Amino acid sequence: MTLRLFRLCALLLLALAAPCSAATVVIWPIDPVIAAGERATALWIENKGSAPVTLQVRTLHWTQDNGEDRHVDQDRIVASPPIATVAPGQRQLVRILRRDVADTGSGEQSYRLLIDELPPAIDTKGAEAGPRAQLAVQMRYSIPLFVHAGASATAQPVLAARILLSEGRRYLVVTNSGARHARLVECNRTFARWHGAEPDQLIGRLYGELRADSPDLRRTAMGKIMAAGYKLERAELELSMPDGSSRFYLTSGFGVIENEHLVRMWGSQVDVTERRRVEIGHAAVGSALQALARRHLVAHAHHR
Repeated sequence: MTLRLFRLCALLLLALAAPCSAATVVIWPIDPVIAAGERATALWIENKGSAPVTLQVRTLHWTQDNGEDRHVDQDRIVASPPIATVAPGQRQLVRILRRDVADTGSGEQSYRLLIDELPPAIDTKGAEAGPRAQLAVQMRYSIPLFVHAGASATAQPVLAARILLSEGRRYLVVTNSGARHARLVECNRTFARWHGAEPDQLIGRLYGELRADSPDLRRTAMGKIMAAGYKLERAELELSMPDGSSRFYLTSGFGVIENEHLVRMWGSQVDVTERRRVEIGHAAVGSALQALARRHLVAHAHHR
């Protein structure tokens, strides 16, 4: 299988999985797998909006030919339910089923889950009903699904990479000749700073090398999330940057632990440094004014 052409900034680094999300919908996991001998895996859909959302889930067989994706209808893997309406603030479980668990196939099979947001019904009643222009945007989410059979469960990817110069631009071409898929994840600055580093300090490193018992890691956002049992919601963290400065972040992180291993994780981080610096400045001014007021009262008392 030949992967698509990636810009040179694509890095071979196993990183945090981020949920697929748009205006109101969050979908996880983003890398579902049906293991050998298993019949199904779970896909969760959460509606964080204020109105119900209806989604349709389809499963297509997926291959790549010269870097181009090919999708073909099939009926070996199905979603149940195929269509679901999720109320505001609620979650919906969709089971991705292998119809014949005894169907071993040949090695690892790849599919795409296409999740389409269906348009809501148009209300034609009421005093405001009538012709009007309306813009409706429906989202489509595309998530890879891998189904293992037999020896594919222990197979490993075999990657080869080369630089391609095309029309004045440099691309990284990655080819996988192994029997199992590989995932390439960009190491951006936010991810690197979660680990107290800059991107060039993490390029080429395996995530497993960032040990949880490292004193340096314990002081990072990732270390704070680990200390919270991989369940951290909007916690304000003061983190040390590689240049010695400090920044403040509202950090959320949620990890899934299976068999004592972290198998996937989602997180977000909002930089609130400027706000905190203003608050710290105001607090300092307030403390100075209080001290000045106390000195004034003491001096006034002495004059009496």
